[in-house]
Amino acid sequence: PIEVQGIMEPLGNAVHTAYAGDLSACRIAVTGCGPIGLFAVGVARAAGAAQVIASDVSPYRLDLAKKMNADAVIDPSREDFVERVRELTEGRMLDGVLEMSGNPVAIRNGLDALRMGGRLSLLGLPREPFDLDWNRLVIFKGVTIHGIIGRRMYQTWYQMDGLLRSGRLDLRPAITHVMPMEQVDE
Repeated sequence: PIEVQGIMEPLGNAVHTAYAGDLSACRIAVTGCGPIGLFAVGVARAAGAAQVIASDVSPYRLDLAKKMNADAVIDPSREDFVERVRELTEGRMLDGVLEMSGNPVAIRNGLDALRMGGRLSLLGLPREPFDLDWNRLVIFKGVTIHGIIGRRMYQTWYQMDGLLRSGRLDLRPAITHVMPMEQVDE
């Protein structure tokens, strides 16, 4: 559909971020449920993640994450992200975090909720430098951190095509408005 064709570029960012590490049978969290984060929820689910948890401070975006088939949603402004992840994963914690917000608290929480040897893939851009307990959150846990920019030509495009053609990835719940070109300024 034309509305899906129109979001292929941001979908490529979500696919690149999600596929930077293992997804199949993994417990994955997506922090930040803007459009790319919502796409990442769908990609992780379509790629066989065992559990997909979405996090955002917007109830509207969390509702969209549910429609994108997140198993659970967390509003970190209302509940403790790490404790809720511990509960949802029965203490196993996360295999991977797809960080889409750039929020320092979300990055720290994501690292804290990772299991030993987990991975953090960062697409979100922090607005300014921030402090991080590197020893506790990264080094002593053996965490792998991926900085993600854009997408990989041509690999990401083939992955997107495969996901969409498989029927396992439906992006339409994240497409909230379709407008005619005459309304482009709006």
